[in-house]
Amino acid sequence: MKALNFTIVAYDSGKPQKSASADVTVNIINVNDMDPVFSQSSYDAEVLENSPAGTHVVTVTATDADEGRIGQVMYSLVGEHSSEFTVDHDSGEVLVLNPSFLDRETTSEITIQVMASDGAPADTRRTVSVPV
Repeated sequence: MKALNFTIVAYDSGKPQKSASADVTVNIINVNDMDPVFSQSSYDAEVLENSPAGTHVVTVTATDADEGRIGQVMYSLVGEHSSEFTVDHDSGEVLVLNPSFLDRETTSEITIQVMASDGAPADTRRTVSVPV
């Protein structure tokens, strides 16, 4: 938390002039006003068909300019094919989850969506996604 400190001085118009002062501290509370931002607008990766579960696909990276807990980024997968892969919630590493889904003769290209969420409470949480 950041704080501003200052002193207020009030003078009267009497003779002799008198004054009084007060020290003021204003605590500035961080609000969740920044979205997470991925380091790339999209990610490309290649993986061999029938790669075993746990095979590295790609690591995505996002940052959030908010300070403290609300600036911490967590990753998840959303949308079509999200159940065929997994993502480490902290590191953004995407891994194969279902090896049988990776069949080049059936599907030569797959797009999944990785979502980055900040650490704010659910009612103020900000999220963005990126295609992989």
